[in-house]
Amino acid sequence: MKAGRLRDRIKIQKRESYRDPQTGQQLWRVVEIATVWAEVKG
Repeated sequence: MKAGRLRDRIKIQKRESYRDPQTGQQLWRVVEIATVWAEVKG
């Protein structure tokens, strides 16, 4: 049962800011949430 085409692999990344508790600086880090297999409907 093949619906649509091949699946696309999508890598979701999120930039997240947080405050360093020791220095009080605001830092950025990239959080890799998930690798999502999305099925493309043809």
